[in-house]
Amino acid sequence: MNYGVKLQNALGFFKLFVLLTIIVSGLFNLAGVPGFAILPGYDVPDNFTWSSFWEGSNIGINAFVTGMYTIIR
Repeated sequence: MNYGVKLQNALGFFKLFVLLTIIVSGLFNLAGVPGFAILPGYDVPDNFTWSSFWEGSNIGINAFVTGMYTIIR
């Protein structure tokens, strides 16, 4: 019958499963579960510190106008 719709639904559920797996593994890492800890020899990311949160961002008027245009369009 509608095999295209069934395929889209299956791929959508697969995508949700992958995203849920990524979210759960990140939460396990934050909770300190041993199997999800950062191995020695790797740098511990500091993504959520205020000093590095906006690192590399462009705060000029051109970036603001481009963002507004993207939202309006």
